[in-house]
Amino acid sequence: MTKKLIIKEDLEVTVLKVTLADILKCISEPDFYKWKILWFEGIWNLDESILDFEDTINNSENGVSYNFTDLLILSNNINQIMEIILVGDKDMDKLVRYQEDVEMYENCEMVLELVDSSYWEINTSNAKFSDNLIKSFENVEVVTQNKG
Repeated sequence: MTKKLIIKEDLEVTVLKVTLADILKCISEPDFYKWKILWFEGIWNLDESILDFEDTINNSENGVSYNFTDLLILSNNINQIMEIILVGDKDMDKLVRYQEDVEMYENCEMVLELVDSSYWEINTSNAKFSDNLIKSFENVEVVTQNKG
């Protein structure tokens, strides 16, 4: 069963305080998964050009692969993410760009999306991950539960 969770702040807060690193910490046994960033827009404090990084990811055929340790390092060097689509699954073949978002949600065990720096939309069939998210953050809304 796939759950769609929305994590947001109170209405008076304009930029989400929940970071990618915060979300990643909720994943049990993360090294068992393969990871790809399919879309990225943000600001960081590394010497490498953020524009080159964004261009590499956003114009890649099927995203850019990362292991979990590198995702954590990356997440700790980002000042702000405006938009990200990060997919995770035990099967690397499922981590591709899909024609429709619903296909991505149905095929990938974890889809993490930050929308306009304002809320996280997470689709997952991993019950432990969704339970950890609900326990870890105050404003988590379970929007839908689909068969999957």
